[in-house]
Amino acid sequence: MIVEYIRCKDMKEGDKLARTLYTDKDRILLRAGNCLTGASIRAIKQQGFKGVYIENEFCDKRLPISIPEPLISDIESFYVVDLAKKIIHKTNVIKDKNCPMFYTYRKDLEEKVEEFVKLFFEYEEQGKLLFETEDTRTFNTWLSYHSLNTCLLSIGMAIKMGLDRQLVYEIGLGGLYHDIGKLFVDWNLVNKLNPSKDELKEIRRHTDYGKALAQHHNFPLATIYAIWQHHEHEDGSGYPKKLLGDKIQLAAKIVGLASAFDNMVNYNPFNTNTLMTQKDALEKLYGDGRFDKECVRALSNFVSPYPIGTKVKLSNGKEGVVIKNKSGQPLRPMILSGRAEVLNLADDNNLLNIVIEC
Repeated sequence: MIVEYIRCKDMKEGDKLARTLYTDKDRILLRAGNCLTGASIRAIKQQGFKGVYIENEFCDKRLPISIPEPLISDIESFYVVDLAKKIIHKTNVIKDKNCPMFYTYRKDLEEKVEEFVKLFFEYEEQGKLLFETEDTRTFNTWLSYHSLNTCLLSIGMAIKMGLDRQLVYEIGLGGLYHDIGKLFVDWNLVNKLNPSKDELKEIRRHTDYGKALAQHHNFPLATIYAIWQHHEHEDGSGYPKKLLGDKIQLAAKIVGLASAFDNMVNYNPFNTNTLMTQKDALEKLYGDGRFDKECVRALSNFVSPYPIGTKVKLSNGKEGVVIKNKSGQPLRPMILSGRAEVLNLADDNNLLNIVIEC
């Protein structure tokens, strides 16, 4: 099956869904194989999806191409997101480090992070560590999915930077917990589009709240720094301390970049009309002086700028759909042009001068 990822604005009746969609309650909204109707298109938009995978119109059965699978399964994602939501809605639980309920949540979450780290190292050894698929969070789960994605992106970047397994784990925890201080900020402020100066000051205190909480629960040092400093910037324009690059801990640089990237490409209440493609977000980050360039390079080696299913136009005038990416060569994917012509930009010497234009 050849698949294509399309934005919600481009959905039309009759398109055949290639990947099952779930509601924010982890229930099936629409199964793969169903054709879109006016009612289902409205339901998808109401849930907050930014796009869907559909079966491409020029499917060729001779090609063993399938829809990309996420680095962790939907079931694993739902489990972690559900735990995160339980913590978010039980602020009183997390304040008490002796509370058995929080201890259970924390133990389960951190075991999952250990599993993700182990899995990602295995993928790296196999040459398969690539972040491909686009997020499909809904309006009601954005913070939980943002925390999960920041965790996964942080782990991938840390591995690409050659860090040791324990530090990668602690950075992954920092990604998962980086916004935990927001539990102590008025939720209406967290979701407010145009906060006042005083309200913004209170929102920004979430890094200090998070640091205090992490210290209270004896989190690893790298995790504490990631939570406290993830909004610090290389040029000194960040907060809470306006630190310059060499004063910011590496864990915080990685988590801060992961968080920023996820906010650029996936839904949150502040970017409804400004969502970017992964390629455009990576390109923008390369020119952004707020972020460490080594970290940006690691991110670009982990995140595919052209996820499977992306429509592209080549410099030779041909158009096609990305059907495979190669670790280490993110700008040179395999492309299906027409019904059966496969262009392997990474390995075909005859295509060295061909680049993706848009």
